[in-house]
Amino acid sequence: MIRVLHISTFMIIGFFLFGCSNQEARLKSIEKELFIKLPVNIEVIQDDDISHNGFESDYTQIVTLKFEKEEFEELIDQIESSPFFNELRRFDGKSKPFPNDKISKEHKIILDSLTAEARSGTWIKDKVNYKYIDFFTWSDFCDAYINTTNRTLKYTHNHL
Repeated sequence: MIRVLHISTFMIIGFFLFGCSNQEARLKSIEKELFIKLPVNIEVIQDDDISHNGFESDYTQIVTLKFEKEEFEELIDQIESSPFFNELRRFDGKSKPFPNDKISKEHKIILDSLTAEARSGTWIKDKVNYKYIDFFTWSDFCDAYINTTNRTLKYTHNHL
């Protein structure tokens, strides 16, 4: 009986630690990919891994974060002071070249400029919300959307 209790306790602790470390790693990945610093205590309201059972290991990760007012304002300040903020709106929806597509001179300049800043994308703003545009590979990319009304950030990472 004691042995079963120890095994169960070990499994619960291991599951808890694995789950926490996985989420912590995902938050670090969000910071790295979006070039932002997240607050230490953040509310994670969605954390999903979706597997697409295809030929390769295709998957989508979706994470939605909720911010307190002060932390949200700090996030917006980071975004609005980032390189190329709101300068590349015309590329929304057409930022990632497909394989074998010829890249325009303008697109090449943007890719070179982002690379010089060690970035893969930039943020744009519509009337009230923010969106992250990834400019590099179409097969492994991220998108992010900030809802200013709800103070949430929805991050999606796709590997196709």
